[in-house]
Amino acid sequence: MNPPIAIILVASEKNCDAPRFWVTYTIVKKKGETKRQHYVPQFVLRNFSEDESNVGVLVLSNGKIIPGGPIKTQAYEDYFYGADQILEKAFAEGETDISARLGGLSDEDLNGLSNEDLLQVASFVHFQLFRTKAAVEQANNMVTAMSQRLLREATIENGARVADDVTRTLRVSYNDGPANSILMATRLLPVTQDLEIRFLRNRHRQNFVIGDHPVVLYNQFAEHHTVLRNRGAATGLAAKGLQLLMPLSPTVCVMALCAITRSSTNQAAIRQ
Repeated sequence: MNPPIAIILVASEKNCDAPRFWVTYTIVKKKGETKRQHYVPQFVLRNFSEDESNVGVLVLSNGKIIPGGPIKTQAYEDYFYGADQILEKAFAEGETDISARLGGLSDEDLNGLSNEDLLQVASFVHFQLFRTKAAVEQANNMVTAMSQRLLREATIENGARVADDVTRTLRVSYNDGPANSILMATRLLPVTQDLEIRFLRNRHRQNFVIGDHPVVLYNQFAEHHTVLRNRGAATGLAAKGLQLLMPLSPTVCVMALCAITRSSTNQAAIRQ
């Protein structure tokens, strides 16, 4: 039986079209190098494919539907993690390991995961949150907002404030955005290591879909809390009740959730 038809969601066609005409420099690919570096693992995208080579794509920016987009041209940038291959090789090794641990995503495979396996799954989801192009853009937007605020509050020597139009047009970004994002993920890893892993089994007609920034942050505990629901930062990594969700196939989603607010004690249980 063929797997259910599924689609992936991408922010723009830049993320799914192979040509990269806007690149103004050329890096000569060396033997053994990986030029096309994916920030969403291909082994996960294959779970959403009928033939393990192509997948349906919906481009959010213009509504365009690509019925059979090659997986090898989805969610990647040339040398996204750097030409030195260090991060790329580290992620490739990690993806091979986690793919073997998850197996075919059957109930037997998932219920048979050891505590060490579940810890590795939690780390995989954690780093996936930080390793995408969207994650880099979010980091740049954050540092830009902080810089704009500082500039608005700053004064020059004669006491005059910086013009608002100058402040609004200020843009700040990291020189090596992906590496900086992964460094941040490494520093924050201990914060999410106490999250417990659940696997959600979808038995409805509506399949799970995956995007080019596939980890979703949610907090049902704060959403229904009389005080916390009116406060911001409910999805901060240290927030009580945090949930991280990532689809692994049209029928399976992994969820890392705050142990303090969980309602079940079976760590590897499959939830319908």
